[in-house]
Amino acid sequence: MIKKLLVLFFCFIFPVFAFSQDEKQESEQDEDAYYSLLEKGAINISLDFSNNAVKHKGQKTFSSSLFNIKDFYVPYISLSTGLTDRLTLGADISYRITKANADITLPRINRTIKANKEISGLDLITLWSTVGIIKEHNSRPSIEFNSYFYLPNTGREEYQIENLGFFPELALHNTFGDYFDLYYAGGVSWDGSYAYPVYSFDISPNYTINEMFSVSADFWNSFAKRSVPDNYFTFDISYNNPNNFSIDLYTGSKFQDPKKNLFGGITFNYYFYAF
Repeated sequence: MIKKLLVLFFCFIFPVFAFSQDEKQESEQDEDAYYSLLEKGAINISLDFSNNAVKHKGQKTFSSSLFNIKDFYVPYISLSTGLTDRLTLGADISYRITKANADITLPRINRTIKANKEISGLDLITLWSTVGIIKEHNSRPSIEFNSYFYLPNTGREEYQIENLGFFPELALHNTFGDYFDLYYAGGVSWDGSYAYPVYSFDISPNYTINEMFSVSADFWNSFAKRSVPDNYFTFDISYNNPNNFSIDLYTGSKFQDPKKNLFGGITFNYYFYAF
Protein backbone atom coordinates (compact mmCIF):
# COMPACT_ATOMS: atom_id res chain seq x y z
CA MET A 1 0.00 0.00 0.00
CA ILE A 2 2.87 2.40 0.83
CA LYS A 3 4.45 1.74 -2.57
CA LYS A 4 1.14 2.48 -4.30
CA LEU A 5 0.79 5.76 -2.43
CA LEU A 6 4.35 6.79 -3.30
CA VAL A 7 3.85 5.99 -6.98
CA LEU A 8 0.53 7.85 -7.04
CA PHE A 9 2.04 10.81 -5.22
CA PHE A 10 4.88 11.02 -7.74
CA CYS A 11 2.50 10.73 -10.70
CA PHE A 12 0.42 13.65 -9.43
CA ILE A 13 3.15 15.87 -8.00
CA PHE A 14 5.47 15.69 -11.00
CA PRO A 15 3.14 17.73 -13.26
CA VAL A 16 3.13 20.50 -10.66
CA PHE A 17 6.82 21.14 -11.25
CA ALA A 18 6.71 20.46 -14.98
CA PHE A 19 3.77 22.74 -15.68
CA SER A 20 4.92 25.42 -13.28
CA GLN A 21 8.12 25.75 -15.28
CA ASP A 22 6.12 26.12 -18.49
CA GLU A 23 3.90 28.76 -16.95
CA LYS A 24 6.88 30.91 -15.99
CA GLN A 25 7.86 31.05 -19.64
CA GLU A 26 4.40 32.03 -20.86
CA SER A 27 2.89 35.49 -20.91
CA GLU A 28 -0.04 35.61 -18.55
CA GLN A 29 -3.35 36.72 -20.04
CA ASP A 30 -6.39 38.05 -18.22
CA GLU A 31 -8.67 35.24 -19.46
CA ASP A 32 -6.40 32.48 -18.13
CA ALA A 33 -8.04 30.88 -15.11
CA TYR A 34 -8.43 27.86 -12.87
CA TYR A 35 -11.82 26.17 -12.69
CA SER A 36 -12.68 25.78 -9.01
CA LEU A 37 -10.01 27.63 -7.01
CA LEU A 38 -11.16 30.48 -4.82
CA GLU A 39 -9.39 33.81 -5.06
CA LYS A 40 -6.94 34.63 -2.29
CA GLY A 41 -8.84 35.85 0.77
CA ALA A 42 -12.23 34.52 -0.37
CA ILE A 43 -14.35 32.32 1.91
CA ASN A 44 -17.16 30.11 0.60
CA ILE A 45 -19.99 28.66 2.71
CA SER A 46 -22.13 25.87 1.24
CA LEU A 47 -25.26 24.32 2.77
CA ASP A 48 -26.65 21.25 1.01
CA PHE A 49 -29.93 19.51 1.89
CA SER A 50 -30.32 16.17 0.13
CA ASN A 51 -32.04 12.81 0.09
CA ASN A 52 -30.06 9.65 -0.64
CA ALA A 53 -27.17 11.42 -2.40
CA VAL A 54 -23.59 10.07 -2.26
CA LYS A 55 -21.52 12.67 -0.42
CA HIS A 56 -18.04 11.19 -0.11
CA LYS A 57 -16.02 11.13 -3.32
CA GLY A 58 -14.45 7.77 -4.06
CA GLN A 59 -16.88 6.00 -1.74
CA LYS A 60 -17.97 2.46 -2.62
CA THR A 61 -21.64 1.90 -1.84
CA PHE A 62 -23.03 -1.41 -0.63
CA SER A 63 -26.55 -2.56 -1.38
CA SER A 64 -28.72 -5.63 -0.99
CA SER A 65 -32.02 -6.59 -2.53
CA LEU A 66 -33.33 -7.28 0.96
CA PHE A 67 -32.59 -3.84 2.33
CA ASN A 68 -33.72 -0.34 1.47
CA ILE A 69 -31.41 2.33 2.90
CA LYS A 70 -31.98 6.08 2.60
CA ASP A 71 -29.67 8.86 3.75
CA PHE A 72 -30.72 12.44 4.46
CA TYR A 73 -28.23 15.27 4.96
CA VAL A 74 -29.76 18.22 6.86
CA PRO A 75 -27.49 19.92 6.05
CA TYR A 76 -24.15 18.98 4.54
CA ILE A 77 -21.89 21.94 5.40
CA SER A 78 -18.77 22.81 3.42
CA LEU A 79 -16.42 25.66 4.38
CA SER A 80 -13.50 26.66 2.16
CA THR A 81 -11.05 29.50 1.74
CA GLY A 82 -8.57 30.67 -0.88
CA LEU A 83 -5.30 30.59 1.05
CA THR A 84 -3.36 31.65 -2.05
CA ASP A 85 -4.28 32.04 -5.71
CA ARG A 86 -3.20 28.42 -6.28
CA LEU A 87 -4.41 26.77 -3.08
CA THR A 88 -7.92 26.33 -1.66
CA LEU A 89 -8.48 24.54 1.65
CA GLY A 90 -11.81 23.19 2.90
CA ALA A 91 -13.59 21.15 5.55
CA ASP A 92 -16.93 19.31 5.38
CA ILE A 93 -19.25 18.11 8.13
CA SER A 94 -22.90 17.12 8.08
CA TYR A 95 -25.83 15.98 10.15
CA ARG A 96 -26.95 12.66 8.67
CA ILE A 97 -30.13 10.67 9.10
CA THR A 98 -30.20 7.06 7.92
CA LYS A 99 -33.40 5.07 7.56
CA ALA A 100 -33.18 1.34 6.84
CA ASN A 101 -35.95 -1.18 6.35
CA ALA A 102 -36.07 -4.79 5.23
CA ASP A 103 -38.79 -7.21 4.17
CA ILE A 104 -37.65 -10.80 4.70
CA THR A 105 -39.95 -13.57 3.49
CA LEU A 106 -39.83 -16.99 5.15
CA PRO A 107 -40.87 -19.39 2.38
CA ARG A 108 -41.83 -22.40 4.51
CA ILE A 109 -44.49 -20.53 6.47
CA ASN A 110 -45.15 -17.86 3.81
CA ARG A 111 -44.60 -15.07 6.31
CA THR A 112 -42.86 -11.71 5.87
CA ILE A 113 -40.85 -10.14 8.66
CA LYS A 114 -40.45 -6.37 8.53
CA ALA A 115 -37.51 -4.67 10.19
CA ASN A 116 -36.99 -0.91 10.48
CA LYS A 117 -34.24 1.18 12.03
CA GLU A 118 -33.34 4.86 12.05
CA ILE A 119 -30.13 6.46 13.27
CA SER A 120 -28.96 10.08 13.13
CA GLY A 121 -25.96 12.13 14.13
CA LEU A 122 -22.83 13.82 12.85
CA ASP A 123 -21.20 12.20 9.83
CA LEU A 124 -17.44 11.74 9.53
CA ILE A 125 -15.34 14.88 8.95
CA THR A 126 -13.68 15.52 5.60
CA LEU A 127 -10.67 17.79 5.05
CA TRP A 128 -9.74 18.66 1.48
CA SER A 129 -7.55 20.83 -0.67
CA THR A 130 -7.37 21.94 -4.30
CA VAL A 131 -4.01 22.84 -5.83
CA GLY A 132 -3.79 24.68 -9.15
CA ILE A 133 -1.28 23.06 -11.50
CA ILE A 134 -1.88 25.02 -14.68
CA LYS A 135 -4.42 27.61 -15.81
CA GLU A 136 -6.74 27.17 -18.74
CA HIS A 137 -5.44 28.95 -21.85
CA ASN A 138 -7.13 28.76 -25.27
CA SER A 139 -7.61 25.01 -25.98
CA ARG A 140 -5.37 23.93 -23.10
CA PRO A 141 -7.42 22.79 -20.08
CA SER A 142 -6.93 23.99 -16.56
CA ILE A 143 -5.48 21.22 -14.39
CA GLU A 144 -6.03 20.91 -10.65
CA PHE A 145 -5.13 18.33 -8.05
CA ASN A 146 -7.79 17.57 -5.42
CA SER A 147 -7.08 15.71 -2.17
CA TYR A 148 -9.81 14.48 0.20
CA PHE A 149 -9.01 13.13 3.66
CA TYR A 150 -11.77 11.28 5.56
CA LEU A 151 -10.87 11.43 9.23
CA PRO A 152 -11.17 8.19 11.24
CA ASN A 153 -13.19 7.96 14.46
CA THR A 154 -15.11 11.18 13.81
CA GLY A 155 -18.88 11.58 13.88
CA ARG A 156 -21.44 9.10 15.18
CA GLU A 157 -20.05 5.60 15.76
CA GLU A 158 -22.11 3.97 12.98
CA TYR A 159 -20.72 6.45 10.41
CA GLN A 160 -17.09 6.21 11.47
CA ILE A 161 -14.20 4.58 9.62
CA GLU A 162 -11.26 3.01 11.45
CA ASN A 163 -8.49 4.17 9.11
CA LEU A 164 -7.72 7.46 7.42
CA GLY A 165 -9.50 7.60 4.07
CA PHE A 166 -7.58 9.22 1.23
CA PHE A 167 -8.94 10.18 -2.20
CA PRO A 168 -6.55 11.97 -4.61
CA GLU A 169 -8.07 13.22 -7.87
CA LEU A 170 -6.75 14.92 -10.99
CA ALA A 171 -9.34 17.33 -12.47
CA LEU A 172 -9.36 19.10 -15.85
CA HIS A 173 -11.60 21.77 -17.31
CA ASN A 174 -12.13 23.17 -20.83
CA THR A 175 -14.22 26.12 -22.00
CA PHE A 176 -15.71 26.04 -25.48
CA GLY A 177 -16.99 29.43 -26.57
CA ASP A 178 -19.19 31.60 -24.37
CA TYR A 179 -21.77 29.03 -23.31
CA PHE A 180 -20.33 25.52 -23.02
CA ASP A 181 -17.66 24.04 -20.76
CA LEU A 182 -16.57 20.56 -19.69
CA TYR A 183 -15.20 19.22 -16.39
CA TYR A 184 -13.63 15.76 -16.17
CA ALA A 185 -11.69 14.03 -13.40
CA GLY A 186 -10.32 10.70 -12.21
CA GLY A 187 -9.01 9.39 -8.91
CA VAL A 188 -8.55 6.41 -6.59
CA SER A 189 -9.39 6.05 -2.88
CA TRP A 190 -8.40 3.92 0.10
CA ASP A 191 -10.07 3.92 3.51
CA GLY A 192 -9.65 0.39 4.81
CA SER A 193 -13.41 -0.31 4.82
CA TYR A 194 -13.17 -2.01 1.42
CA ALA A 195 -10.63 -4.70 0.55
CA TYR A 196 -9.51 -3.07 -2.72
CA PRO A 197 -8.82 0.47 -3.98
CA VAL A 198 -11.88 2.22 -5.39
CA TYR A 199 -11.42 3.98 -8.74
CA SER A 200 -13.65 6.88 -9.76
CA PHE A 201 -14.22 8.80 -12.97
CA ASP A 202 -16.35 11.89 -13.42
CA ILE A 203 -17.43 13.91 -16.46
CA SER A 204 -19.68 16.96 -16.29
CA PRO A 205 -20.77 19.15 -19.26
CA ASN A 206 -22.23 22.56 -18.44
CA TYR A 207 -24.27 25.01 -20.52
CA THR A 208 -24.57 28.68 -19.53
CA ILE A 209 -27.99 30.05 -20.44
CA ASN A 210 -27.27 33.63 -19.40
CA GLU A 211 -25.47 35.53 -16.63
CA MET A 212 -27.84 34.16 -13.98
CA PHE A 213 -28.77 30.61 -15.05
CA SER A 214 -26.90 27.52 -16.16
CA VAL A 215 -27.63 23.81 -16.49
CA SER A 216 -25.29 20.84 -16.18
CA ALA A 217 -25.19 17.06 -16.17
CA ASP A 218 -22.82 14.87 -14.21
CA PHE A 219 -21.87 11.25 -14.95
CA TRP A 220 -19.92 9.51 -12.21
CA ASN A 221 -18.55 5.97 -12.08
CA SER A 222 -17.02 4.17 -9.11
CA PHE A 223 -15.67 0.64 -9.30
CA ALA A 224 -13.34 -1.76 -7.53
CA LYS A 225 -12.09 -5.30 -7.96
CA ARG A 226 -14.68 -8.03 -7.28
CA SER A 227 -17.59 -5.60 -7.06
CA VAL A 228 -20.38 -4.26 -9.22
CA PRO A 229 -19.64 -0.71 -10.48
CA ASP A 230 -21.68 2.21 -9.15
CA ASN A 231 -22.81 4.44 -12.02
CA TYR A 232 -24.64 7.69 -11.27
CA PHE A 233 -26.05 10.54 -13.32
CA THR A 234 -27.18 13.94 -12.03
CA PHE A 235 -28.93 16.92 -13.62
CA ASP A 236 -28.49 20.38 -12.11
CA ILE A 237 -29.89 23.86 -12.65
CA SER A 238 -28.06 26.81 -11.08
CA TYR A 239 -29.11 30.34 -10.26
CA ASN A 240 -26.27 32.83 -9.73
CA ASN A 241 -27.09 36.09 -7.98
CA PRO A 242 -24.78 39.08 -8.60
CA ASN A 243 -24.39 39.46 -4.83
CA ASN A 244 -22.07 36.43 -4.43
CA PHE A 245 -24.98 34.06 -3.84
CA SER A 246 -26.10 30.98 -5.77
CA ILE A 247 -28.67 28.19 -5.55
CA ASP A 248 -28.42 24.74 -7.14
CA LEU A 249 -31.28 22.30 -7.61
CA TYR A 250 -30.29 18.78 -8.60
CA THR A 251 -31.71 15.32 -9.06
CA GLY A 252 -30.27 12.02 -10.23
CA SER A 253 -30.11 8.26 -9.91
CA LYS A 254 -28.11 5.14 -10.64
CA PHE A 255 -28.02 3.71 -14.14
CA GLN A 256 -28.92 0.37 -12.56
CA ASP A 257 -32.60 0.34 -11.62
CA PRO A 258 -32.98 4.16 -11.60
CA LYS A 259 -36.53 4.18 -10.16
CA LYS A 260 -35.29 2.64 -6.90
CA ASN A 261 -32.23 4.88 -6.58
CA LEU A 262 -33.58 8.38 -7.04
CA PHE A 263 -31.92 11.22 -5.12
CA GLY A 264 -32.05 14.99 -5.11
CA GLY A 265 -31.30 18.11 -3.17
CA ILE A 266 -30.76 21.84 -3.00
CA THR A 267 -27.50 23.70 -2.33
CA PHE A 268 -27.05 27.28 -1.12
CA ASN A 269 -23.67 28.96 -1.70
CA TYR A 270 -22.36 32.28 -0.47
CA TYR A 271 -18.85 33.69 -0.66
CA PHE A 272 -17.16 36.85 0.59
CA TYR A 273 -13.68 38.26 1.03
CA ALA A 274 -12.20 38.14 4.52
CA PHE A 275 -8.53 39.01 3.91
